[in-house]
Amino acid sequence: MGERGRPALPASILQLKGERRARQAAAETAYVPTIAPPPPEDLTDAEILVWERLVPLLEQAGLVAEQDFQSLALLCEAWVRCRQAKAAIEATGLVWVEYGRARENPYLAILDRERRAVERYSRRFGLTPGDRRGLGQVTKKGPDKLEAWQEARKRG
Repeated sequence: MGERGRPALPASILQLKGERRARQAAAETAYVPTIAPPPPEDLTDAEILVWERLVPLLEQAGLVAEQDFQSLALLCEAWVRCRQAKAAIEATGLVWVEYGRARENPYLAILDRERRAVERYSRRFGLTPGDRRGLGQVTKKGPDKLEAWQEARKRG
C-alpha cells in the first residue's frame, strides 16, 4: 500500500519557511549537494531552453540536486508538449467538425494532461504559488540571471 497523505516537504523548504522541525528533517535527510545537473542528451532544443531557464532558479534557491535530472527532464518535456498542444489548438480551433458532427478538439485532452503533469512536477520543485507560500522573503544575491537573460534577448 502506498504512502498516505501529503508528501513530506524537503528540509531545504522547511528551513526557508523557518519551521522548527527543519533541523530534525535536515538531520534525517541525507546530505545532497545543490549542484545543477547537466541537461540529458535526449532533450530537444525547446526542452533545453526550458531547462536553462528553470535550473538556475532552482539552484539559486537550493532546491535542485544532480539526482533530480530525470524529474527535471520530465518537467521540461511536459512543458514543451503543453505549449505544442496549445499552438495546435490555436491553429485548428476548439471544435472539430467530422462527418457533419461537431466535437471537441482532441488537442484539448492533450493540453489538459500535460498541464496536470507540469503542475505535478512543478510542485516537486516548489514552483507553484501554493508551494512558495510561506517560504518567506528570499533575498537576492547579486544580479538575477533570468532577468539578465531576458534583457539580453530583448536587445538581440
